[in-house]
Amino acid sequence: MTASIGVATRVPAPAEGPEVLFQAADKNLYSAKAAGRNCVIAG
Repeated sequence: MTASIGVATRVPAPAEGPEVLFQAADKNLYSAKAAGRNCVIAG
């Protein structure tokens, strides 16, 4: 079994919704997948 994980944290601006955080985590997930097996990308 292998895992690729994308994680994101941020302090939201007043006008930002949760989708900004989900987009950042999704971007990091695809970066982890591109980097190879058993990778975690956080940002």
